[in-house]
Amino acid sequence: MRWRVLILVLLVGGVAGCGKKGPPRPPLPSFPAEPAAGQGRQVGDMLEVMLTLPVQRRDGREIRDFRGMKIYRRVARVPEEGAAPVAVSRSPAAREQDPVKVVSGPELSDLVPGGTFWLRETVASALGDPDPSARYRLTYTARYLLKGGGWSPPTRPVTLLSGAEVPPPEGLRAVTLNEGIEVSWTVAGDGLATAIYRRDPGGEFPFQPMSVVPPGQVSFTDPTVATGRTYLYGVRASWQDEPGAPMSAMAGPVTILMEDHFPPAPPEGLQALARPGGVDLFWLAGHEVDLAGYRVWRRAPAGDWMLLTPVPIAGTSFSDEDVRPGEQVEYGVSAVDQNEPPNESPRGAPVTAELPMAPPPPEERP
Repeated sequence: MRWRVLILVLLVGGVAGCGKKGPPRPPLPSFPAEPAAGQGRQVGDMLEVMLTLPVQRRDGREIRDFRGMKIYRRVARVPEEGAAPVAVSRSPAAREQDPVKVVSGPELSDLVPGGTFWLRETVASALGDPDPSARYRLTYTARYLLKGGGWSPPTRPVTLLSGAEVPPPEGLRAVTLNEGIEVSWTVAGDGLATAIYRRDPGGEFPFQPMSVVPPGQVSFTDPTVATGRTYLYGVRASWQDEPGAPMSAMAGPVTILMEDHFPPAPPEGLQALARPGGVDLFWLAGHEVDLAGYRVWRRAPAGDWMLLTPVPIAGTSFSDEDVRPGEQVEYGVSAVDQNEPPNESPRGAPVTAELPMAPPPPEERP
């Protein structure tokens, strides 16, 4: 019995003695997960950097609030072809480098998980006294501070190019067309592409344009508009030689209400087929996207037109059963759109029809 107790004591003691002992270690820092890549550009004499803020930590927990942010900048002169790059400032990842922007205090309310933070600075303040004939590559990164953790590693870099100011377009105007809203402008230099931006009243222009047209094109038609809505348009010019190249300051905005004053085209190909008891009409369909239907008209020669379809019909055929035999009549068809009140086209080329006389009854034989 004693030897069984001794074995049990040895086993318990051996198990308790296993493992490593030492002071408890602090948990690994919970940094933000890698946010979406930011974007940057030069517009006029300003540098704009848009940073997308992270939504969650690396361990999957949602970020409730931020305790701070630091933004760093690195500048390098773009060398001439075949030459080596020339660094102007140290790497933004260097801990001893001073940040160009520290977000703290009241500005922390601008740091919303999943939102955006804008850094705007002039080209002169970023480059000091730049050579106006040279181009520079600027790289921005950010580090975040969360509750209970240290400063995060630098985010993915946002790179942009600076250079001589690009002249903005001039004479921006907008007009409504049947196809949508046409924006036109005058370029201030040869070889300049144009980026078109659109926003609603009270909103902001997006970072990315809705369209970019090549050099030489000085107008753009926006078909994605709705009747009765107001839109604001702005345009920027760019040399478009490589991504991140400088752009001009915004020209505009110009405000316009999308109103539809444009009727559909008159229907074509109208034909009339007279038969006993009525006249059948046929015509070609229109191609307008806002086409609502057709109105059919009839008149006696030299008489007034009478509307046969007060409610527009959707089809491209109509049968008139209210015609007397031997009567000659003229027909016309107009088209209406979905506007309120609707816009109506002129009547298309009219056609004439004559209902045949009914055959005389057979003579009775005695």
